[in-house]
Amino acid sequence: MADTAVIYCSRTGFSARYARWIADALNADLYRYKTVDTALLTPYKTVIYGAGFYAGKLKGARWFTRVIRPLTACKVIVFATGSMPHVQPQDLRQEWDMTFSSSEQERFRLFYLPGGMNYARLSWLSQGMMRLFRFYMLHSSKTRPDTKQLMKRLDRSVDYTDKKAIRPLVAEAERP
Repeated sequence: MADTAVIYCSRTGFSARYARWIADALNADLYRYKTVDTALLTPYKTVIYGAGFYAGKLKGARWFTRVIRPLTACKVIVFATGSMPHVQPQDLRQEWDMTFSSSEQERFRLFYLPGGMNYARLSWLSQGMMRLFRFYMLHSSKTRPDTKQLMKRLDRSVDYTDKKAIRPLVAEAERP
C-alpha cells in the first residue's frame, strides 16, 4: 500500500487526467469518488481529492469532508479544476468559501489546476446552464475584461490541462 491516496470526481475527464498524473508522480493509490470510505483511508499519510468546480462549488466536497473529517493525522490536499486557464488564488476565494468552512480551508492545502470545457460530456441541462453563465459573464458590467476574453473562448470545447501544472501540488504532497 502506498502512503498517498488520490481520489477524484470527474464529469468531463479533466480531473481524472490530473488525478492519474498525480498518482503516477507520487506512486499513489488511485480511487474514484465515492468508492472509498474513512476506514479505507485510515492508513494513508496523505489524502488528495480532486474534482471540478460546478456552479461555484467543488463537486463531491460534502461527501469528501464527511469521509476525511475523522482522519485528523493525515495531510489533506484538494485540487479543483475549472474552465479557466489561469486563475489567481484570490480569485477563487468565493468558490472555496462556498465549498469549505474556514477551519477546513485552514486544514486543507488548496490548489487550482486548469481544466477546460468539454460540452460533449455534459448533460443538456449542464450545457444550458454553462451557456447561460457564459452569457451573463459576457454581458455583466461587473465582469473584468480578461474574464470576458476567456468567456468568449468557451463557446466551444477547450482543453487547458498541462502535466506541469501538478508540480506545486506534488511538491506539497512530498513535503514532510
